[in-house]
Amino acid sequence: MTATLQNDSTATHALDLAFRSGMSRSPDLHGAIEAGVPVGVVAGELMVLQKGITLPRYLASGGAVFVDSGAFSELKTQIEPDFPAVLATYKRIAESTLDFGITPASLYVVAPDKVGDQWASIERLCKYENEVRELIAMGVKVIVPIQTGPLAAADLIDTIAVILETRDFTVGIPSNAAAMSVAECATLKHHSFHILGRVQKDPEQIARILALRAQQPDAQITADANWLRSRLAIVSQKCDELRAHRVRTNSTNLIKVRTVVIAQAIKDDATWAAA
Repeated sequence: MTATLQNDSTATHALDLAFRSGMSRSPDLHGAIEAGVPVGVVAGELMVLQKGITLPRYLASGGAVFVDSGAFSELKTQIEPDFPAVLATYKRIAESTLDFGITPASLYVVAPDKVGDQWASIERLCKYENEVRELIAMGVKVIVPIQTGPLAAADLIDTIAVILETRDFTVGIPSNAAAMSVAECATLKHHSFHILGRVQKDPEQIARILALRAQQPDAQITADANWLRSRLAIVSQKCDELRAHRVRTNSTNLIKVRTVVIAQAIKDDATWAAA
């Protein structure tokens, strides 16, 4: 694989979109939107205004949005996410985007699944197949995670296509918990993939992207990772500095400090997800 990595151009292992996740809080979300980057949020953490106005308006302006189901938290809590509420949130954002006069083609959402459990994920997809089909029909990019298990990944994609009666979905590739191997990625052929929870362009990630493009070079490949978690210390420090400056200068600027700091930190972080 080393020789292949050296000979391939940067474009070959580039991501088409890299979502900065962790932006569910209103000040953080507004900061990311101000920076003009693809944003990632968690369905269960969103407020009513974010679902009906903030995110649809950003989509209408040309932005891209990734909404996670929150299924990863089940590994710690052992509590299944409220998938009916999650799916209702997806639908609300999509419908509100339509109200702005565009289709939600840049809205990416994660279908119900169970991290690390292939059979339970299939069961959950079957349980909510009608809601997922409706989202696809609305133009939403639905990401269906394919968990490792007895069924080969390529066969699992075919099974999902039968359940949903379409191949118009994005295949979700686990990359952290229950990560899919590079070798298995190389067996997959589909028009679009989303790498869940990882954007870093280290050798493993580059190998994974190259493997996904092996069968279909023109496939769209997107990814998400929690940008905010990895930058929290510097964001907190900059917030403290800006608040102190405003106190010293008697500033009447009403823009939230954290929103300003998040926007600037993103703009300064030009190498994030870069090759």
